[in-house]
Amino acid sequence: MKNKNNIRLLIAMVAIIFAAATTSCKKEETVKEQLPISEVLKATGDSLSISATLAQFKSLLGDSLNTAPGKIGGRREINWDAVPVTFQDNNTFPSDFFAQTDVALPNGRKRGAVFTTSLANDLRISSNGFDDVYAGFATQFKVFSKKLIFGSMNGNIVDVTFKVPGQTTDATVKGFGVIFLDVDKNDKTSLEFFDETGKSLGKFFAIANDAKFSFLGVKFKDASKVTKVRITTGEEGIGKIASSYDKVAMDDFLYDEPVAK
Repeated sequence: MKNKNNIRLLIAMVAIIFAAATTSCKKEETVKEQLPISEVLKATGDSLSISATLAQFKSLLGDSLNTAPGKIGGRREINWDAVPVTFQDNNTFPSDFFAQTDVALPNGRKRGAVFTTSLANDLRISSNGFDDVYAGFATQFKVFSKKLIFGSMNGNIVDVTFKVPGQTTDATVKGFGVIFLDVDKNDKTSLEFFDETGKSLGKFFAIANDAKFSFLGVKFKDASKVTKVRITTGEEGIGKIASSYDKVAMDDFLYDEPVAK
């Protein structure tokens, strides 16, 4: 009788373990199904080394490069060369420089991207590779598309939000990419994407390559809508010259045509 009870107890325990394992698997499968589907493109090296990956990402976003408001489909690009001397080599770059709505302003300033940081006067456009900040930076921050580059001076986080180009209407995108300059450490420089509810859709890291270009682009293939991209550049702002923590600048930005929420 005792043996029979032991057998019954053993069978019951096996059944419980099996049920728990099955439930766990189902939960894991559900989580996987809920994750956004994305295509991540990365490349590093000189301009030739990243050119094929960059071209592939442009095609994913949309082969048409849009340069005026009122477009459907296609993509937008920012290479900073439309920024006038007034906003170069100082910390006065306006967060909404590329999100203007005034019809009197050139179309180049109507690209639907807004840049913000938690610190005042933190964004800087450099015409000399930040060599005026610290002699020797220009040898590290090589320029991809001549001649202006972009960086955060005191902090290392820049948030990008979107507007319908030429309008005040909030917008979303499906993909976003950046050419980073002088990424020294892996798992530090990244792009994190957020949806309309503020939920993170994923954080993706650039490949490190000292004094070279590191391209990172992410395109979502499901129904996810990106309202904000958080860019983390290295470990600290470019202006923190007294330390050896990784500092990273940026050149070209690419994203698909922003559409109204």
